[in-house]
This record gives sequence, structure tokens and C-alpha cells, in this order.
Amino acid sequence: MGEVASPVFTMQEATIDDVRDMATIFLRGLSWDPLSKAFDEVMPFEDQVEIQTQRQVGRLTVGHELGACRTWKVVDEHGKMVAWGALSIPTPLTEDQKLAIKGKFPDIPKDLPEGLLRCIKSFEENYGDCLERNGYDPAVHYARQGTMVDIPYQRKGIGRMITRKCNDIADQAGAATFVKARPSSRPLFEQEGYRVLEEMPIDYEEFGIKGKTEMFVMKREAGGW
Repeated sequence: MGEVASPVFTMQEATIDDVRDMATIFLRGLSWDPLSKAFDEVMPFEDQVEIQTQRQVGRLTVGHELGACRTWKVVDEHGKMVAWGALSIPTPLTEDQKLAIKGKFPDIPKDLPEGLLRCIKSFEENYGDCLERNGYDPAVHYARQGTMVDIPYQRKGIGRMITRKCNDIADQAGAATFVKARPSSRPLFEQEGYRVLEEMPIDYEEFGIKGKTEMFVMKREAGGW
């Protein structure tokens, strides 16, 4: 079943004060991705952190206040954040509340390469509702809303620790959990009871960006098996 992180790492509830560190860890963790590399060529890293920070704010403010989201950080023995994970909690929400949690997507500079702008638009159109088209109901089901372990701390059981925390919460409620997973995290989710519902190939080359990858919509029933 795989090893869980040693006691030197602990999980704590994240707050709005943690959002910039979360954004930084997220972007560093995706440094291998062709789209991230394309952004690195045209946008300073700090500008990318600012955009990602703005995308997280709604979840850690409105989402937490409404009880619709929980977010954890993992810290080492010195209190340094080394990872984070978030979980959407089944909650009946109005459309305005959903938008407030999701937050306004920050304005993307219009002087970015045309292919990069098309890629961003394609992601929003093709992957924004991929959970819903596979049966996810935000009033009934749980959903993972991002997990990232900082590069020096990967393969130490931290991602599994976060996953099992989320699984325990869903199991106690007797509800299923959905996730959008990247190829590197698919094996972990499968080991923890998730199954693939949809495979979504991503061909960056049609946008003039070198590289290909894929994404998986996965679901775990309560109890996991």
C-alpha cells in the first residue's frame, strides 16, 4: 500500500497567510510540464506566483467560511511548508458562492504568444467541467482540489499522507471522491482506491508548444474498494 511520511512531517490547517507559499510550491512542482516551461520563457516566476496566488484566495477565504473547502499544509520539524492539499466538501452552494470560491481568473497578459493564449483558453473550455461530465455533484461528492509536494520532499510519503487524510474524511461521510490526476500521481491514487473514469490526452504541439501529456479523471468510492 506504500509508506506514509514519518512523524517529522505534520499536517496543519492552512490559512490565507499560507497562500503565497502554496502557489510557489505548486509552480515549482510543475516545472517539468511543457506548459509551465512555455510560461517560464515569457513570464518571470514571481509574476506566475502572483497569478497562482490570486487563484487560491477564494478557496482559503470564502470556501473555508462556507465549510465548502478544507486546505492543509504539511510542515517539517522547523515549521517550513513542504506540501499542501485541498479538498472540496459537499455543500449546497448558490452560483454566486461557487464563483466566489473559484475566484476571478487573473487577467492574462495579452502580449503572450498566440499559441499560449489559445492553450489557456482550450484548458478552460475542455477541462474545466471534466469532473461534472463524469458524474461529480458538488452537493454530494468530495473532490480533491490540488495537492503538491515541493520537489526536495517528493517520494517521502507526504502525498500519501495527504491522500489518506482526505480519504478518511470522505469515508466517514460515506461519500465518493473525485480527482483530476496527472500521470505521475495516478499510481498513488490507484493504490489508494481510485479508478480511472476518463483519460484526457493533452497535445501541446497543436499550440506551438513542444511536448505532450495527459490527465485522468478518477473516482474513489467510500471505503476505497
